[in-house]
Amino acid sequence: MAESSEYYSYSYYSSDDYDILGKEAEEEEEEEESQDEYEDWISQFCSEKKFKNWFCHVSEAYLDDPFNLFGLQNLFKHYQKALNCLLDVEEEDMDEKLYSDVQFTEEIQNLYLLVHQRYIQSPEGLAEMLDKYNRKVFGTCPRVECEKQAVIPYGMSTNLGVSGCLAFCPRCRDVYIPKAYEVSRIDGAAFGPNFAAILLSDPSLKLKIPAVKNPPLTIFGFRVLESRRRLDRTKDPSHLPEFSDASEYEEEEDYAEEENAQEAK
Repeated sequence: MAESSEYYSYSYYSSDDYDILGKEAEEEEEEEESQDEYEDWISQFCSEKKFKNWFCHVSEAYLDDPFNLFGLQNLFKHYQKALNCLLDVEEEDMDEKLYSDVQFTEEIQNLYLLVHQRYIQSPEGLAEMLDKYNRKVFGTCPRVECEKQAVIPYGMSTNLGVSGCLAFCPRCRDVYIPKAYEVSRIDGAAFGPNFAAILLSDPSLKLKIPAVKNPPLTIFGFRVLESRRRLDRTKDPSHLPEFSDASEYEEEEDYAEEENAQEAK
């Protein structure tokens, strides 16, 4: 009796075909993984470990608004191309030599630093920076009397190339160099000199900064009289005695000269 062929299944693929199919499946999986792991320029920049999470991720909506970028066009030679990189926009006539140029890469980074300076002053950016401040992402003040007060990023100027990134303590009102070397090399224009004042003076945030307590100076238990300069910094000027200004000293000198002239006669 002939056996029925309906109980048998036949494969029409050879071993080589299986190898090809396996490679194609692996390539598809790798493509899917690469798509999942893909990060735009801003995400890669902000996630770099050397920056210690100091930077905020500027939203695409903020970058799309020309009002937020007003005045930056004249500062960069390839402004539009650098902005397209930040927006993750692919260009049809992409110049590979330009995008591999080190100077153009620095131009993209500098553009982002100036945009970041403006972004952190917006309500959205201010909220992100406040969260970092509360979590002490930027570090704490090295002074003992400040009791590990959280510091605020600070730059000496709004322009690039003036100073590195510094840390401002709202308690003792002094500026320090960050401990992390890579952070101190960040251009201070990324935060600027205005952000600390905006963060502290915003009434909606209601930040309460305790006053710093300076230890009393004593010699063998006896308290030393503080100098006038120290008194001027730590006490209310209304409680200080009135001192003569420069004009009064000049009047006294003129009066003394007149007396000497009369005596000479």
